[in-house]
Amino acid sequence: MDHALDAVLRQRPGPDALDWVLRHQPPGTRVASLRRLRGGTASATHAINLRNPDGELIRTVLRRYVRSDWLQREPDLAAREASTLKLLATSEVAAPRLLAVDPSGAHCDAPAVLMSRLPGGIDVAPTDLGPYVDQMAAVLPAVHRTKVDRRFKKTRPYFSYVALDTLQVPAWSDQPDAWAAIIAAARHDPSPVQATFIHRDYHPGNVVWARGKLTGIVDWVNASFGPPGIDIGHGRVNLAVLFGLDAANGFLDACLRLLGDQPHQLFWDCRAALEFAPTPPDLAQWHDTGRSDLTLPIAVLRLDAYVHSLAIRLR
Repeated sequence: MDHALDAVLRQRPGPDALDWVLRHQPPGTRVASLRRLRGGTASATHAINLRNPDGELIRTVLRRYVRSDWLQREPDLAAREASTLKLLATSEVAAPRLLAVDPSGAHCDAPAVLMSRLPGGIDVAPTDLGPYVDQMAAVLPAVHRTKVDRRFKKTRPYFSYVALDTLQVPAWSDQPDAWAAIIAAARHDPSPVQATFIHRDYHPGNVVWARGKLTGIVDWVNASFGPPGIDIGHGRVNLAVLFGLDAANGFLDACLRLLGDQPHQLFWDCRAALEFAPTPPDLAQWHDTGRSDLTLPIAVLRLDAYVHSLAIRLR
């Protein structure tokens, strides 16, 4: 991440934004504390603790979409996340509750979503990976059971973030044959699958923990209607980069136990991994969360090992 973008993401919400937050609380509520939440690369996200006139603490999160490059491509980011949070309010998924939305940035300095804050925080350095990946798997079926209407299905379809027809084997990889194999596999049509509601960006940076227990899922702006296997694949490739192949495989094993007779297609693991192909892994998010031990050579080595494992399974 370049320094200019980092400065934008770290910028505290100004007086207008805080006034807007307070307008959605009982009169007399004040800001008790404010701090930036680490790990985001798409938005400026701050935890804001409010104190109402009765002394009750109200834990909120203000997410401001401050990246002009993203807003040029997708000006409806805040409105999209807000609509998804409304949808999740009646689901069995533990997700933030929508408090307010400023879709155009008319009141804040950028399009913004105000939401409740889930207990706990991000944990990308667990002491025991077994229960960690088991719990990450355990919450996915509830996500995929979430009911969506016809409009959501029509306006939020799954699509690949990379152009598969022109995708090249990454020059930075030491496993070109493995990458070539999964590119070829991903270019074929998958077996038919029942589309569901999907998170679309499911990985350790988007789940929240408290005392070793997964308390919820955050960052719903990319939620879509598509193959549930892409959530498993996206989780696997991120776990591989963060912790290694055993974590990615342990997560898959836990998902398979939950799926029962429903198959998980290797196709979607390949599709998810290929979204990492155009450039070497961007580690800014993980460094921001404290994973300074994760260097680019380590990440590339782990990603190559994961892709190699997929290529072996394709034979």
